[in-house]
Amino acid sequence: MLLRVLLVLIQQCMRGLATRGLMPDKSNWAQPLDSPPFRAYPVTGGITFTFGGLRVDQNAQVLEK
Repeated sequence: MLLRVLLVLIQQCMRGLATRGLMPDKSNWAQPLDSPPFRAYPVTGGITFTFGGLRVDQNAQVLEK
């Protein structure tokens, strides 16, 4: 499924159609990323409201008072 969506998106970008007609709706200013330099950096998600604060279990319950 994801591969099919990506292929359609790439084809539409190459034809200048951007993301029109794709679900869910997306920006119509999509452009192919074909000009270097390309850069990447690692990111991570987290529950930042307790990051470095209260210790919680897998259910987000506080472990100590």
